[in-house]
Amino acid sequence: MSKIPITVLMPVYNAEPFLREAIDSMLHQTFTDFEFVIINDGSTDRSEEIIKSYTDPRISYYKNESNLKLIATLNKGFDLANGKYIARMDADDISLPTRLQLQFELMENDQTVGLCGTWFDTFNGDKIVGSSRYSADHSTICFKHLYQIHLSHGTCMFRTSVLKKHGLYFNPDFSHAEDYELWSRISTVTKLANVQQVLYKVRQHENEVSHKYSDIQVANSYRVKTRLFEIMGVKVNNDDLDLFREIAYQNYEHSDQYLLQCKKLLEKLFSAKNYDMFFSQAYYEHKLADFWLNVNYNMTEHVGVNAYTHYHASSISTLKPLGLTTRAKFVLKGLLKR
Repeated sequence: MSKIPITVLMPVYNAEPFLREAIDSMLHQTFTDFEFVIINDGSTDRSEEIIKSYTDPRISYYKNESNLKLIATLNKGFDLANGKYIARMDADDISLPTRLQLQFELMENDQTVGLCGTWFDTFNGDKIVGSSRYSADHSTICFKHLYQIHLSHGTCMFRTSVLKKHGLYFNPDFSHAEDYELWSRISTVTKLANVQQVLYKVRQHENEVSHKYSDIQVANSYRVKTRLFEIMGVKVNNDDLDLFREIAYQNYEHSDQYLLQCKKLLEKLFSAKNYDMFFSQAYYEHKLADFWLNVNYNMTEHVGVNAYTHYHASSISTLKPLGLTTRAKFVLKGLLKR
């Protein structure tokens, strides 16, 4: 067993404007027993000078002689890590003081969790511009991964033994969605969790990956979602993925034809056979039944009582029998459609 509880892994590439703040946020953690592996990935600015200005013995500095890019550098860091856990840190972000402590405690208290994130805020200068409050529950995280990522890479802490046992590394074939792709694989062998507190701040700036490489990121994210459904035994295309996301976010079109498309997709997903590696049958069926009810109920004001008819035309409706009051509201809303 490792004598070091945590390895903090931070790749650095031309991070001069924000690097000192990122390093300081980690060195001032309330949990102090960690090694801080910083890998300079061929920076051409003052990043190396800034890193070398620190004398904290917890810092282990490595330098790539050329720019290997993020994925190769992260995988190198996995091999260098000596900690029982590996905590990620991005060189332009900020970890709040209790981050390591609270993640360490969660993973020590639940040995079934192999990957743990946290809530986080997005900031620009001195202003908070966004907040993400991700679910704590493994099943919910996995289900949301079918249409959106639900763990923030920079916040994550890995159980090193899980990575080593299953030979898990970031996949270079999924550039700019390498975290999402790894989550899709690690979720089949261990549980995922999120600490329900804001412990991390993601900096918003013009050089963010999501800004510079959005097309590649989106394309590779579709590949991840497709593979998740394939693992469950369902073949989907990009149109299916778009429709499923619309259903999840209740961003519907208003037509009978659209309802039929939703019915066809949800019934196809209902036929999945291998979802039990992510969640129970009861959980999966409950989520699909909720989606089907929401689609029809929210569409009644546009398509009328046809929505009520469509609802009961699918076998999915039997998973969520409607009470008398709900049925009355359903029909009345349809009769009063615009």
